[in-house]
Amino acid sequence: MGENLPQALAPVLLGVANTETATTSVSNATGTALSAATSSDGEVGVYGIDTSAGGGRGVYGFSVNGTGVAGTTGVAGTGTGGRGGTGVYGTSTDGDGIVGSSADGADIAWPLPGFNGHIGVSGTDNSTEPKGGYGVYGSSVDGSGVCGTSPGGTGVTGISTEGWGVEGITYSENGLGVFGGAYNMGCPGVQGFGDGDNSFGVWAEAIGSGALAVFASGDVTVTGSLSKGGGSFRIDHPLDPANKYLYHSFVESPDMMNVYNGTVVLDADGRAVVGLADWFEALNRDYRYQLTPIGGPAPDLHIAAEVSGGQFAIAGGTAGQKVSWQVTGIRQDAWANAHRIPVEETKPAEDQGRYLHPELHHGEPISSIARVRANAERHRTARPAGGTRP
Repeated sequence: MGENLPQALAPVLLGVANTETATTSVSNATGTALSAATSSDGEVGVYGIDTSAGGGRGVYGFSVNGTGVAGTTGVAGTGTGGRGGTGVYGTSTDGDGIVGSSADGADIAWPLPGFNGHIGVSGTDNSTEPKGGYGVYGSSVDGSGVCGTSPGGTGVTGISTEGWGVEGITYSENGLGVFGGAYNMGCPGVQGFGDGDNSFGVWAEAIGSGALAVFASGDVTVTGSLSKGGGSFRIDHPLDPANKYLYHSFVESPDMMNVYNGTVVLDADGRAVVGLADWFEALNRDYRYQLTPIGGPAPDLHIAAEVSGGQFAIAGGTAGQKVSWQVTGIRQDAWANAHRIPVEETKPAEDQGRYLHPELHHGEPISSIARVRANAERHRTARPAGGTRP
């Protein structure tokens, strides 16, 4: 068994006599006693502290095909070396480096009031350095630095009372700050929700030249209202797709307006009936009409019968004449009736004198936006500019 471990870390076996009031001393490579292992009323089975000047390991676990360190009620380790020792370190070539589980132990208070739960692995950083430390740190060359899985809960949970619950950073051209993947139908890769007044489920900001706050490659579905400063489509230019883009702005209205149009050829009596979808009248109200004769004037062209029974009628033209028509309607479906767009709205008192686009008005940003931006700026300045954290 010892041949698979580093030479200085041969295994220590505790016999039956040690199980109730163990006093076995565990030593490091220099023979200096580290700590006594005690077990009284379920307190500590094996306890290791590293006090070496060069920085060692409180508890070290190594496994070829099994588990480096396994704790059924958790694993606790403390590194106190002057150069930064390791509290708990586990490595495995084909199993688990460290396994921690908590199924029915004592509740542990979370940083936020009202949240209590059991913790498999807990890490806390109490450093006071400006750049901060890590409660839990994971590093990987080409795999996952930290992996969290859950069969029915949350793989990784991040909670913060002031900063970020979860922060993802990349300085690589091909890296990803945060990656979320969903491989089952109906599952979100990344989910965010705002549960407070003026809160944000997801906040994204672009500050660099040509940067995008959000880039989505594929379809996007929004089940609520979408408010924006403007909108357009951007496509490869039809006449020069290799070298140019083409933009068109959205058509917008203060109403929830739908636009329908088409062409029709008048019959021998200069009339035509235009059929509409069977859902047209259920979706729309307050119809508006436009008619344009093509190929010649039609001074008597008019709407002979308004929308009813899924159709409307045109009359007053000449036989065989082509007519371009347009009908608009205002949405009256259940969602639209419950979420009418406010055309004008007074800003809250704390935001009066502040702007959604302060750079255009030479003023301060809206308060909720200002708070998020200030928080983001604090985190940006806490890191080396363009550098990497350890």
